[in-house]
Amino acid sequence: MRTSHIVSFQNIITWNLGNRLKSNDVKLLTSGKVTENEALEMAVKVSKETIDFMTRQIKSVESTIEEKLLLSGSRRLATMRCTAGRCRM
Repeated sequence: MRTSHIVSFQNIITWNLGNRLKSNDVKLLTSGKVTENEALEMAVKVSKETIDFMTRQIKSVESTIEEKLLLSGSRRLATMRCTAGRCRM
C-alpha cells in the first residue's frame, strides 16, 4: 500500500510539473511549497503525509515484532501470514 502511494506521488509530480522523482527523493522530501497551484499543492501534501504515516506504522509494527522475538529468545526468522487483513506469526 505504501509503495503504491509513493508511485502515485511520483506520478502527480511528473504529470503536473514534468519532473521525475526517485522513490528515495519522495521519502526524503520535507514540507515546503512544490507549486503555486493550490489544488496540486494540497494533493502533494496529503500524499506525502500518507506516505510518512504509513512509514511510521510499518516501523512500529517491525519494532514490536523484533521486540517480541528478542523477549522470547527466538533466533529463528519470523514469518507473517496474512489472510483477510489479519496477520499472525
